[in-house]
Order: sequence, then structure tokens, then C-alpha cells
Amino acid sequence: MRGRPANDTVDGAEFRAHETAGESGEEFVEILPFTPANRNNLIGWIAGRSDGAQYGKSVVYNFPKTKLVDGPLQIEARIDQNAQLSGQLTLWNQQGSHVRRGTLLVIPTGRALLYAEPIYLQAQRSPMPELRLVVLALQDRLAYGPTFESAMASLFGGTARL
Repeated sequence: MRGRPANDTVDGAEFRAHETAGESGEEFVEILPFTPANRNNLIGWIAGRSDGAQYGKSVVYNFPKTKLVDGPLQIEARIDQNAQLSGQLTLWNQQGSHVRRGTLLVIPTGRALLYAEPIYLQAQRSPMPELRLVVLALQDRLAYGPTFESAMASLFGGTARL
């Protein structure tokens, strides 16, 4: 990626439909979270816009240097350290099936970041994995459920169920 400072790294780029703040409707964007070299915290987030009059423009968030913002690897570690989730993933990852973790998305929402990771279970004899859980993290909270809607309900006051 030309023009990127050598001391920054780009986590996985992700293409998705996104509703940009202050805009009406969704558009197709490529999103990239940025972390400093040899560090796990997030320093920025960029979205390359791909639709209509916005084609080729970008939306950029630079996070203040005085505040540490969790990066994708830190959120992954929080998911791994959750005793209930870890136990369930180990149980599912037994002979005959395999747990597949989807891409962790970093989604700006107002003045916070919502992290979302789908978790799939794939039977050894099946070519198609099945969505089993959606894990969400917001600030210091972690929640999950079998669907995005149930994970959101859990994050904002419900209870997590496997």
C-alpha cells in the first residue's frame, strides 16, 4: 500500500456494506483498521468508498495518542480468555468437527467501536460451515449469541446463551 508510513501495519482488509455517519443508506466500502508496528492497540480506521459520487473517497478515523484503543488482536485475546466461550469452542472442536473463526470486524458506532466476530462449526464431512455464534465486544463488555440480534440483546442487557 503506497503512502502508508513504514511504522504502521494494516490488519485484514474487509469489504462490506456500511452506513457512513451523516449519510443516508448503505454503500459498499473496504475497511482497514491500523495498528502501530510491534503494538496491538488501534491507532486508526479507514474506509474506502466504492459507490456512486463517493467512489474513490475515504472516511478516516485517527484515534488520540493519549487513549489506548483495543486492536483486533486484543479483542481476539479477550474472546479466547472468556471461560464459557473457550470451553464451548473446545467442546465443538472435537473429532469430527472444526471451529472456524470468521474475520473480526471493527465497526465505528457513534463515539465507540463495535467489534464483531462470527464463529462457525464445520462438520468433517460437510463442505459448508454453519454459523454457530456471533461474538460482540464494545468497550469492556463481551457478549455472544447464535445470531447478531441475540448477541446485541445480550450486549445491551440480556443474557448470553450458547
